[in-house]
Amino acid sequence: VCVLCVCFLPAWSSFGCAMLAVWLLLGFAVAANGFEFSPESLPLDVADRVNGYYIAHNPGPVSCEWTHGTYMAGNMAHAHLSSNSTFLDYAKKWAENYKYMTCNPPSTVADNECCAQTYCELYELDKNPEHLAGTLATLDVQLNRTAVDDWWWIDAYFMALPVFARAFVATKNVKYLDKGYALYNDTAYRRGLWSAADSLFYRDASYFNKTTPHGEKIFWSRGNGWAFAALARTIEIAEGHPSQVDFIRVFKLMAAKLITLQGADGMWRASLLDPTDPPNPETTGSALFTYGLAWGVHTGLLSETDYTAPLKKAWDGLVSLAVQPSGAVGWCQPVGGSPAPATVNSTSDFCVGQVLLAATQMAALM
Repeated sequence: VCVLCVCFLPAWSSFGCAMLAVWLLLGFAVAANGFEFSPESLPLDVADRVNGYYIAHNPGPVSCEWTHGTYMAGNMAHAHLSSNSTFLDYAKKWAENYKYMTCNPPSTVADNECCAQTYCELYELDKNPEHLAGTLATLDVQLNRTAVDDWWWIDAYFMALPVFARAFVATKNVKYLDKGYALYNDTAYRRGLWSAADSLFYRDASYFNKTTPHGEKIFWSRGNGWAFAALARTIEIAEGHPSQVDFIRVFKLMAAKLITLQGADGMWRASLLDPTDPPNPETTGSALFTYGLAWGVHTGLLSETDYTAPLKKAWDGLVSLAVQPSGAVGWCQPVGGSPAPATVNSTSDFCVGQVLLAATQMAALM
């Protein structure tokens, strides 16, 4: 922001100019949309600290499974914005180690396809067909069969829906969007995991009649985070496709619901409707919600008027509670399929990736 230039505008009072100058002298960054970032919360600085810490402690190729595939999704988002080649080099080294093959081929389980999000992004950078071949070979198994009942749990949305979308980007074959939408529809509507009454997703059908000890329906934070982030990662790619209207509708309904469930500290709890079970802040869901909300505001799907304050509170919560001074990330619920406790020392590679996704979308608001 140019203080001298801005202060010549008629709308700016001398007091307003003085306050802006003070903020800048203190090191605060003021985004055009009104977001204010302290030196400790500048999104790309947070991403550098978090990703730098993670790579320093995990220097070699790690698993191709969904846990590391999720980390890589965040790492790639960071790499696209960073001038530091370390992050892109790390992704390439990992992909080359697995020869750009989906995990455990020829498995078409969504978890085993998550890694292909990164493969597709790397393909877009170099257009090397060998970097896409393994992904298409796996997806084509699903493309060439009529069954659409693969995704019985909501996590599958994040793991695989963006892969089908990115395969469309690479090939321009709309059948990949068609198949992804068919799989999505089966999960949301035939299986009934989408609760229109609550504007949230059940994790899987086993939760339809379960309640917390306090009698609340069980809607898992991370599970809904998976769905919310998957929609954000797919909506723009699906432009003009019949799926886009439905994806946007659900995304907006979720966003409106989620900001009513946010904790006073900016974080969400593992059980969305029962924040006492357990009561600790939870990073994996919170980071995915922050990512989706920031993406929605950045693209204009969500209004700044309604979402700026909850989004700022969410980011401040992640920076002050989840991200440690060292760059480690805590309060991450471990691998599981239902709400469970976490501590400040609970961490994981996928949680780091989720925080990186949030950070890079927050950076887009600057």
